[in-house]
Amino acid sequence: MDFGDVISDIKNGDYDPTVSGDVAEFYCLEAEIGVNPDPRPAASVVDTGSKNGIYGTGLSETERAFADQSSVEGAMRSGWILSNPVPTNISTPEGSSDVIPVTHPKFDHVTDYTREFDVGSSRDIWHLDTKWVIDVPDGYSVFYTHPFNYSQETFSVIPGIVDADEFPYWFRVPVTINVDEGVLQFNDPVVQLVPFERSDGPITADVDVVDGSSLSSGDPDGDRGGDRGGDGHE
Repeated sequence: MDFGDVISDIKNGDYDPTVSGDVAEFYCLEAEIGVNPDPRPAASVVDTGSKNGIYGTGLSETERAFADQSSVEGAMRSGWILSNPVPTNISTPEGSSDVIPVTHPKFDHVTDYTREFDVGSSRDIWHLDTKWVIDVPDGYSVFYTHPFNYSQETFSVIPGIVDADEFPYWFRVPVTINVDEGVLQFNDPVVQLVPFERSDGPITADVDVVDGSSLSSGDPDGDRGGDRGGDGHE
């Protein structure tokens, strides 16, 4: 389906958020097909053994050892990665304390997040437009964060969750800029998207105490540290 058709259906009240069934669908403008970097499965990037599969910056031995942990590897392989669509220069004008990311006006894809949402006077928070829209199956949301398998000192993603099943979400990612001068290269990974199924029921938290010996022995049902009352205290 063309993204223009999706927008038309929304305007006409004909959009069905369940249309994607069990598939996460990505859309971009027709003029940007073949220009904007395609979404990449996170697993395919991890399989390159690189923090950045495009430029081949290899993982250190420590990072490889960490990535081999099953829980870490599973997270690193989750979802998709979207990349920077335009080379983006970061600079601080002389005499100013504001750090500003700039691209050619024709391709400008960075906006001032703080002004748009009135979240404060600091201007080191920006929206980076990935030029992609995502639609996920009914009942799913999307967790987005800094790519798990890519170290980047220039910026950090402000993570969040969007219900991209109810309305196709145009991924403009809030980021903090961490340097006074620098550049985001074309095709640098900028955000990792992990769709997940929302729970229908409420989730509660239970605070408890376990005996340290049960943890070391691997016994999850060991002594809980005494009889506890309803307020969580002995």
